[in-house]
Amino acid sequence: MQRTPLYVASQMGHTEVVTKLIAANADVNQATDEGTTPLCIASQDGHTEVVTKLLAANASVDQANNNGATPLYIACKEGHTEVVTTLLASDASVGRAKNDGATPLYIACKE
Repeated sequence: MQRTPLYVASQMGHTEVVTKLIAANADVNQATDEGTTPLCIASQDGHTEVVTKLLAANASVDQANNNGATPLYIACKEGHTEVVTTLLASDASVGRAKNDGATPLYIACKE
């Protein structure tokens, strides 16, 4: 699993570090071997400020991991409503399903 500095900073919610890495031209869409991007991990861990910074740096709002889970799906699954709102404001696709057919709306209702 190749975790970049931007991925780790996003996972830990270190907004200032994320800002500096973006300014240094870090690839905001670089995924791990599992397909997890910095935006996916920040969404999973509920780091709204980091999500906002990544989206402002043109992170792909609908880039899914290898299981087909998008940042919106992940945020819905984890119950991070502020992140969900932020992703929706950036036109995240509400109908994009995972490989198993589950959509963000489905998982939000289930969880």
